[in-house]
Amino acid sequence: MKTSIKNGLIMGGVGLVINICVAGVIGFCGPLVAVVAGAAAGALTVRQSPTLTPATGPKEGATAGLTAGALIFVAQLIGALIAVVYLQSIGGSTLFGDIPEVGNTAENAGFYIGAAATGLCIGIVDVVAAAGAGWLTAKLMIKDTSQAEIQI
Repeated sequence: MKTSIKNGLIMGGVGLVINICVAGVIGFCGPLVAVVAGAAAGALTVRQSPTLTPATGPKEGATAGLTAGALIFVAQLIGALIAVVYLQSIGGSTLFGDIPEVGNTAENAGFYIGAAATGLCIGIVDVVAAAGAGWLTAKLMIKDTSQAEIQI
């Protein structure tokens, strides 16, 4: 298995667990988890692959971040649905109005579809943020030795 994929899965797994909790409480904070996981995956990939060049390193970092972001995307959807199930079970309310009661099928369908769509949108931001963080971290960590000056 490629180092970038392996590191993306490791950091994505950690991010998945954290983001389920974060998304269940404050869903819009998920991209912060994605940035940290993507950057960590990119950094691990650079550390474990000393032969990466300035041309190949950022690509591998982005791959690691993208892999982590995909798992965090799944966590964002799970967290969003956990949040609405919890809010409905306690009979809470949201900024947008009251939560529908369990027996009202049409309102419940709209409520859950809205929660899933919100989780989907924030999850897409998670994926992009994690891939970008992995790319940037790898780019910053790899030094371009081809243009280094020789000092005598």
